[in-house]
Amino acid sequence: MLKKLFNYSLSSSDALTQIQQHLNLQKQTLNAVKTNLDDQLASHCLHIIVNKEVAILFTDSSIWASKLLYMRAPILQSISDYTTSPISSLKIKVLTYNPSIQKKSPQTPSNQTLNVLTSANNTSSSDKLSTSMKKLIHILKKTVCLIKLMLAEVPYKKLENHHFLQKSLLPKHLFAPTIPLIIYY
Repeated sequence: MLKKLFNYSLSSSDALTQIQQHLNLQKQTLNAVKTNLDDQLASHCLHIIVNKEVAILFTDSSIWASKLLYMRAPILQSISDYTTSPISSLKIKVLTYNPSIQKKSPQTPSNQTLNVLTSANNTSSSDKLSTSMKKLIHILKKTVCLIKLMLAEVPYKKLENHHFLQKSLLPKHLFAPTIPLIIYY
């Protein structure tokens, strides 16, 4: 579709303007379709592409796709009214990836959670599960401690004396006089 939009005789700024106009037209067409649907169904309409006599409507799940297919006639009518050209076919496609959904960042466990895990695993058995659980608890405590220290910008000299952290386990960028206040989630 971009090949059809992109005219090589245009300058790059004109071509980008043309693409932006086409995207805005698609967004306005989607809004015209959404106004004729109930709010719950409209919230699952993600994008629409109208090409000649065919409209392709994108949704986020197969359940909503089947419900949109039942609304084929009103959708085709609203697209035809908005574009002032007859649309004869409607295809509904399911997007498996929705960029509007934000990824959840991992959360560090609280001290209370770590204490509950420690007390629950306070056994002297040396089976594989207990050993793995002890290692996991130790790593979680180390991670929580490191994050707290990084947020507090504790000088490295205090950091190397902390009992959970060994100098060999720390990343090289922590050898600065203070720990930077950058944590990516």
